[in-house]
Amino acid sequence: MIFAAFPALSASAAGTQEMEKAPPLSAADRWTKAKLIEPKECSAGGCSVSWKVKTLEVETDDSGEFSQPAVILQGRLNREGWGLTHRNSAIVLDPQTSEFSMRIVLQDEITKELLYAVGPFGEIEEVHFVVLFDGLEVFRAARRKEVLDPEKTRYSATLGLGRQSYSETGVQPIEQTSLSTKLSFQNPWEWPWSGLASNWMVGASTALTLFPLSTNRPDTEIRFLDASMSLGYRFDGLPNGWGLTFWGGFYYTTMMVSVEPGKNSFGLQNLTGPQFIPTLSKKVSVRSSVSVYAKVAPIASEGLALRFPSRELAIGLSYTRALKPVVLTVSLDFARMNGDIAGSSVESTSSAFNLGLSW
Repeated sequence: MIFAAFPALSASAAGTQEMEKAPPLSAADRWTKAKLIEPKECSAGGCSVSWKVKTLEVETDDSGEFSQPAVILQGRLNREGWGLTHRNSAIVLDPQTSEFSMRIVLQDEITKELLYAVGPFGEIEEVHFVVLFDGLEVFRAARRKEVLDPEKTRYSATLGLGRQSYSETGVQPIEQTSLSTKLSFQNPWEWPWSGLASNWMVGASTALTLFPLSTNRPDTEIRFLDASMSLGYRFDGLPNGWGLTFWGGFYYTTMMVSVEPGKNSFGLQNLTGPQFIPTLSKKVSVRSSVSVYAKVAPIASEGLALRFPSRELAIGLSYTRALKPVVLTVSLDFARMNGDIAGSSVESTSSAFNLGLSW
C-alpha cells in the first residue's frame, strides 16, 4: 500500500478532543515513568487504535547528539485491512494480530502525537494521544551527570604522535618524531569528609616515549619519562555548561639517551618540581565537551631550591566524547622547557596529537 503525505500534528491538535484524566503516579515513579493519555471516547475501545499499556517505562535515546528520554508504545490497530502511519512513515503491523510497537522521543513534559489510520479506499482516521512525563528535567540532569561525571573514578590510556626538539650547551641539537603513551588515574578526594568529593579530586599520570619514527641524528635516540601527582579543585558557580578546575602538584621527568659507543651522553636527569594547571571546559552537548589547559612547572635545582626562570610552560586543547562504555578524547598539546640546568643551557620543545580512551 502506498501512503500519501499527511499534515504534521499542530500544537493544538490534541486539544480539539477532550482527553481522559490520568491517575497520578507515585512520587518514586514520576521520575522514571510516563503516562499515555488518549481522548475519552477511545477509552472504551471505540477508536481505531487501542493501547496495551498506558504507564510507560522511560528509557534513554542516544541516537542524536543529545540524549533524550523515550518510551516504547505497544498498541493494536482495530481496523482490518487498514494501515497506520506516523510522521509520514508506515508503522509495521503484525500480519496476524495487527499489533505494533513504536518509539516516541519525549521532547517536553507534554508530548503531543498524531497517527493516521488509512483505509483500503483512502479513508483516513486521526489517532491523537499525549505522553506526560513530569520528570523530564530530573532525567536530563541525571543523564548529564552519568555521562560526563567528574565525581567518579576514571582510568585513561592515550597514544600520541609527537615532534620533539632538544638542545643543550655543547651538544648538537636533535629533532625527532616519535610515538608516546600516557596512563592516567583520577579519583574523587573523600578524606576526611566524603562531601569533599563534589569539588576535590586527586590525579596521577605517567608518560613515556615509546620509540622514535624519524630523527635528524640517526646515531642518537632520546626518550622522555614523566610522572606526576596532583590535587584538583573544581569551582562552583560558573554559567551552565562551563567548568573550571585548578590542579596543583608535583612532577618528575628524566631523559633516556641512546648514543653510539665513544660518544658523550647528555640529557635532562631526574628533574622535579611543582606544577600548576588551570583547566577550563565547556559542555557542547550532553555527551561532548571541549577544554583548554595551561601548565606552569618551575624546575627545582640543587635540592628543593626553585629557579623560576628554569621552567616548563605548556598549553593544550581537547575534545571529549562519551561513548558506550568508554569516553573518547582527542587532544593537541604544546610544551616548552628551558633554563640553566646543571651548568648547561637547555631547551626542549614538543607538540603532540593524542588519541585516548577513558573508563
